[in-house]
Amino acid sequence: SLWRCASAYNAMMVNNKEIKEAILVEACKKQKEFLLKGLSRLLDCYNMHIGQKEQENLERVMDARLELVAQKLKSLYATGHPYDDNSPDPTVFQWLHESGFLDLQVQGMKKILQKL
Repeated sequence: SLWRCASAYNAMMVNNKEIKEAILVEACKKQKEFLLKGLSRLLDCYNMHIGQKEQENLERVMDARLELVAQKLKSLYATGHPYDDNSPDPTVFQWLHESGFLDLQVQGMKKILQKL
């Protein structure tokens, strides 16, 4: 997967502009296929390379998805007391799990906390 390639290149400190651009261009083409986990990790790898339109596009996609996650989290705990007798909708928990929310890394968690 693209985010794994980006992560591996990042871990090996490969600083090749062409490779990074190719990964970002391909990621933009396949943005709907990414779970939050992959999208977040891809952006974590390239968080210092601001200015590329592909990265900016992926960041907008990430922001939109995280806004939806924030809405879901707020709906879970609308009363402010998560352990009240009012049990939250289990489908929301399922959605959060399937979205990749539980696997977010640094940039993803930073953004989700800002939205909450």
